[in-house]
Amino acid sequence: IAPAVFNVSRFFGSGTQLTSDAVSLEVRPLPSTAPDRFSGAVGQFDISSSVDVTAAAVNEPITLTVIVSGVGNIEALPDPGLPDIPRWRAFDSSTSVNTQVTDGKLMGSRAYERIFVPSAEGEYSIPAISYSYFDPDAELYHTVATDPITVSISPGKAEAPVVPLPGVAR
Repeated sequence: IAPAVFNVSRFFGSGTQLTSDAVSLEVRPLPSTAPDRFSGAVGQFDISSSVDVTAAAVNEPITLTVIVSGVGNIEALPDPGLPDIPRWRAFDSSTSVNTQVTDGKLMGSRAYERIFVPSAEGEYSIPAISYSYFDPDAELYHTVATDPITVSISPGKAEAPVVPLPGVAR
């Protein structure tokens, strides 16, 4: 990378020019042995998941939180594949990023929320969520995964009947 040049001007007299040193980088391609689910994450990462409740009723929302954390460019991480569950509606809610530099390494976490609304009673499993990354220190691909989460859904409350408004034809 060519040297950076910064010109400092003064009101009276000549200015000063500051020049950095050139920087050399060696960029190597990633190995061709990437796992099928690898989508570009480079660093050292872990993944966890949790739900706000493990028992709910039909049509009551359940919030799934998935956190990818570790060392690497957290802000540029590809999203993990969040599950869809048959007979449940899913809504992506929010993503938050927390980063810091510690001992010269960029680290932190990225949290994803998905709201699920079950439409049928029963025992359901939110499947394990896997995340593949390339570890540049070990020069290997790794895949980490969450545990499945079991959720029990009971019948929902009967909906109140719709009462017509006075003077409004149906």
